[in-house]
Amino acid sequence: MENKFDATKLNGLSDLLLCKGEIGETLTEIIKKVAPSGKVAFVTTEKNHDEYGKLITSTLAKVNSKTVSIIMPTPVNNTVEYFGALFNLPDDVRAVVVTEGALFRAASYFANVKELPLIFVPVSANLSGTLEKEFFVRNGKTLDLVKGAETMYVVIDESLLSGKIADAYAFNMAKLTTLIDYRAVRGKSADARAYFIAMEGVQGSYTVTKEPIKNRPLCLLYNGLKIAIGGRIDSFINKSSVFAAACLLTGGASPLPKHELFCALKLLELFNESFKIKGMAEVMPDYISRAEKVAETLNVDERQTAEELLKQRTTLKNSIRFIPILNSLKEETCELVSHSKSITGTYFSLSGDKKPIVTATALKYSGDTPIGLNTMSVLRELGITDTPLIKA
Repeated sequence: MENKFDATKLNGLSDLLLCKGEIGETLTEIIKKVAPSGKVAFVTTEKNHDEYGKLITSTLAKVNSKTVSIIMPTPVNNTVEYFGALFNLPDDVRAVVVTEGALFRAASYFANVKELPLIFVPVSANLSGTLEKEFFVRNGKTLDLVKGAETMYVVIDESLLSGKIADAYAFNMAKLTTLIDYRAVRGKSADARAYFIAMEGVQGSYTVTKEPIKNRPLCLLYNGLKIAIGGRIDSFINKSSVFAAACLLTGGASPLPKHELFCALKLLELFNESFKIKGMAEVMPDYISRAEKVAETLNVDERQTAEELLKQRTTLKNSIRFIPILNSLKEETCELVSHSKSITGTYFSLSGDKKPIVTATALKYSGDTPIGLNTMSVLRELGITDTPLIKA
């Protein structure tokens, strides 16, 4: 494997500890440091346990550590009730191991509450829903922002990488729009270095088909790491217009990478037209109906949604100040839109799933969700989403 895919080069960019190598040797070295001769929780689903349970158990046994497996039910969901099952683990567990991206948030939340180190051994190049330091968890009809593990190791064994790389490609390329979103909202406070590191990850993913087939999973994983942690924008990703639109498209269920990708491409087209704005549209915002629509679609608390909209209104009370920022991004956005057809073609060439229908409603209301401020929130306040650009 060529050195350009050596993820350990990212160690200086994050507080994550990245280790590339054969899992047996690498994992035992970590356990020697954090839980020698202690109990280690393996958070897994039944199917995953059948595939990797023996490997994890035998590896930990080499340093006299006992594996305590907890089989989580499927389908996985990000709720307080679902996460609660992990608190049935023994109190003397000293570390947590997880291999499935879908279970990452549950394992990370538990590790944070218990102040335990988390060891993530990805078995897929798709990093969707992983490596986040904070994320939203459904608690009844409200969305709680919670923190993930403080100490986190990522062990990369390329021989374990499997699954559809189209998902990894979709997840990475959706960040093309997220990065524009990030700069539009943050303006001068945006971290330029973080942006360019993350954009390098997007560009590296864009050209993945130039790599030999055997190299593609690691290439996408490496570039996904660049985007998520090298760029240090993980706290913004789950508040972006892309993620919000994808959640609305799936009715509040955890969106798949394909939902994020095609929402991202549609939003990029919308940004391309909207960033040419010269002034505010003369419309009267109807915050009540907006909150009602979002709460109904996401099955979340209407009061929480309305309160978030009011916070956004306070933050954006002088929304006209964003116009020069949006204008400054229009040429770059126009250039990125020109790659949409190529991105779509690559996704399908990698055996991607059928393209989802992205609704105007999902795009329009992506600035109204209770997950945070994004570019669509700005366009909502400027009245752009109530013009013929979006018909919903």
